[in-house]
Order: sequence, then structure tokens, then C-alpha cells
Amino acid sequence: MTELLTVHELKTHFTARGKTVRALDGVSFALRDKEVLGVVGESGSGKSTLARTIIGLLDKTAGAVAWRGGALPRRYRRKDFQRYAGAMQMIFQDPLGSLNPRMTAREIVAEGARLLQHYPRDQLYAEVDKYLVLVGLSTHAAERYPHEFSGGQRQRLGIARALIMQPDLLICDEPVSALDVSVQAQIVNLLAELQRDMGLSMLFIAHDLSMVRYLSDRIIVMYLGTTVEEGPTEQVFSKPLHPYTEMLLAASPEPDPVFERQRPKLLLHGEIPSPLNIPRGCRFATRCPKAMPRCERQEPALLGDDGGRRVRCLLYE
Repeated sequence: MTELLTVHELKTHFTARGKTVRALDGVSFALRDKEVLGVVGESGSGKSTLARTIIGLLDKTAGAVAWRGGALPRRYRRKDFQRYAGAMQMIFQDPLGSLNPRMTAREIVAEGARLLQHYPRDQLYAEVDKYLVLVGLSTHAAERYPHEFSGGQRQRLGIARALIMQPDLLICDEPVSALDVSVQAQIVNLLAELQRDMGLSMLFIAHDLSMVRYLSDRIIVMYLGTTVEEGPTEQVFSKPLHPYTEMLLAASPEPDPVFERQRPKLLLHGEIPSPLNIPRGCRFATRCPKAMPRCERQEPALLGDDGGRRVRCLLYE
């Protein structure tokens, strides 16, 4: 498969009270055409910052992002948003906060396509109705406002708004975390069907490892602004390499009660450090049960093999 999106040593830093917040601090990966790449990690790992930087909502401090081999600008301007709107679209974590409360469902879905003149004027609303039906909404609801929909319906509306632009890449930033548990599986199943039927590539960010496992071809594990592990989904789940990945998987319950009782219990102690004060050496050393004295002094490199596995840990150097 050809590489659709390439991210190299991407950094996004902010300044707060004269100090530097290193929210994203050197992330590299490649996303192939029609592939789903899952991104996991605790809150504060930089997952949402990664998504917003790639799509241009945040400026790049350093590093590079390339789309089909062409470099994306460090700071997006209006013409850049217009140029790449048909290539990349984003589904946000909070569906209500991402929808204009003064616009009807039909106007919300049509807005991007109307501004970029994706369809003839007399055909636009017919396309809107088609995408509403595609995501499981009725065309009779097209004149309703966002507050008149349930949380799951609002997220379907956000998905329709993205899909009408006919993107190659869909960036899903925690698309189900704000929804009821009963609705989450419906949205994930919808995304899986759309990805398969439309040949989409996806960057799928989530806390729920079971959903990431269900959707993703490959996974990257992030911690404090960097990638600590990457690999094919089933390999990462069956044989995690990094201690942090092991603990994330241990904290995710399995549906098999016998297996759940027998597997070793690994608990994450403490909280993720602040990006204002990143520890010296290995960033995970302050919480790692396998930490060695040199882990506090030496920052590990991201090492890889021919099978697509990569890990950032001194245990493998």
C-alpha cells in the first residue's frame, strides 16, 4: 500500500506563563492508503494535539507532515484549509460543541461542500440527504437543530458533515468517549462499515482499547508527547513490548472471566507527568516497574524491526 500521510518528528509546543508546554514532542509514523491506525494513551499523552496539528488546527513547532509526498504548511492559512478539506476531515470528541447550534442539520452537513462548491447548487441538498441516510439518520430530521438530537445522532451528523467532502483520510478524535456506552458500539460499527465500503483511511484515537483493537490495522502507543510503541494490532495486543503498553492492556478488562482471573495484574501507579516538566531520561521511568538506574539518565531511541514493530525502551538496546 502507498503511504498517504507521513509524520516525521512532529512537535507542537505552547508557551504558558513563560514556560514551554511540550504537548507533542517528536512523533513519527506513516499511514498507508485504506489503513486504520489506532492511537492510544492516557489523557495528557498528546493524542488530540497530534490530530489537531495534522489537520492544521494547531501550528507545527518542528518536524514535518507530508500528504501523498507533499509537505503540509507549518501554519495553515485559509487557502490551505480549502485545499486540503477534500483530503482530510475530522470527527471531534464533543459532537454538540462541534456543531453550530443556529444551523439546521441540513445546513451543517451542506456547509463545507457549499463553500468549496463540491456540488452544483441544485444537487447539494440531494447529496446532503444521501449522506444523512448513509450514517443512519432520517431525511425528515434535516430541519432539526443540534439540541434536538441525541448524543449518538449528533455524532452521526458530524460524520455526515465530514463524509460529504469525500475525504481520503478521516481523523477520529475520541469520537465515542462523550457518548453513552449503549451508543458507542453503534458508532464504532458505523465507522467500520464506512471505512470498508468507502475505502477510507483513518486515524482513530480512543481510550477504549477494545474499540481500537476492533477497528485498527496498526497501533501506536503514546506517552507524554512521544511514541513508545508501534506495531500491527494483534501483535501489540498479544505480545506488548513496552512496559507502558503492558500496563494499559492489563487495565483493560477482557470479556472472558476465566482469563481475567488468571492473568497477572499490572497497575499503573501515579499520574502522567506534566508536559511543563518532562522527566530527564526515559519519560516513563518514574512509573515503570522495570526501570533501571540508567533509565533516569538516558533517553531511549525508537528502535524498529522489519516486521513493523517499534519500541522506545532501554530494555531493547
